[in-house]
Amino acid sequence: MEVLVAPSTIEETAFHEAGHAVAVVKYGLRLKDIDVVGNGITNGQLHVDGLRVDLGTPQEAAQAERWIVIFLAGMTAQRKYNPSSSVFHGSSDLQYVINLLHRLNRLDDDMKFYNEMQRRTEDFVETHWPIIERLAKLLIERRSLTGQEATAEIIAAGAAVAAGFKGWGNAWRESVGSGSELFALLEVFDRRDWAL
Repeated sequence: MEVLVAPSTIEETAFHEAGHAVAVVKYGLRLKDIDVVGNGITNGQLHVDGLRVDLGTPQEAAQAERWIVIFLAGMTAQRKYNPSSSVFHGSSDLQYVINLLHRLNRLDDDMKFYNEMQRRTEDFVETHWPIIERLAKLLIERRSLTGQEATAEIIAAGAAVAAGFKGWGNAWRESVGSGSELFALLEVFDRRDWAL
């Protein structure tokens, strides 16, 4: 997800991209890279393997709803960090959401559905805030991360949270599926000491 250049801070950009990244990993997708460097067109960006949405079945419609949460998670995390952040920071994300609403044939009741998706995203960001915050701080420090580095940090942060909240790891296992790489990483992280 690219963040179009607008007046913002590196911190806002980091929280924006971290919100996207945590949602990407949570939904079992592969993160390729993430940065807050900027390239003249964007303040930061994140790349994901498999950004493709087909809408022929109910399962694919559910996949599109997850993508909507992923796209909204950037702006939502940025605004949680700084409620007076620039609206333009995630304008391309909003365009993706509008396109998905159109493809889901939800434009007739778009505001009601959009509000429901925004509520889900706010719940997601609130639930995963310690993880988003930890990844954002690392992005501020390092400016860019590979997908592997970011994913490992997200899982480590989740494991640290899980140490104080039983059941977090099981919820993630259910969401990523037992055959995935992330499931295997969770198994490894569960056996480690997560003192921060």
